Amino acid sequence: MENNVLLYVRSEKVFTIKHGQMPAVHTGWWVDSYCALPMATQVTYKHKQEDDEAVNLLKEAGIAYRLVDLSNCSLIVWLKAKMSGINEKPTLILNHKKITGIENIKKFLQELNPKK
Repeated sequence: MENNVLLYVRSEKVFTIKHGQMPAVHTGWWVDSYCALPMATQVTYKHKQEDDEAVNLLKEAGIAYRLVDLSNCSLIVWLKAKMSGINEKPTLILNHKKITGIENIKKFLQELNPKK
């Protein structure tokens, strides 16, 4: 059962910006001074709060899943998700059943594990 569990999320890119110095540039009869240019030194992906909540709910329920981040996946994976009707995030696919939105995921997992 757990092998068929997919959780689709969409993360946001977070850039770490560093202000560096560019070497002097000769632009004619004078040499421009150093100028500070912002440079992205690192890009990380941060999940939205509802996506993190869905991940935590699956962990608490003890359900093994595969996380698919639609912001950081191949074009083929993204197109397959779109063609399957994955429009709202987070979306949980469990045994060919599609559950969209964090509230619906909560309800479904409570029905699956009523003791919690």
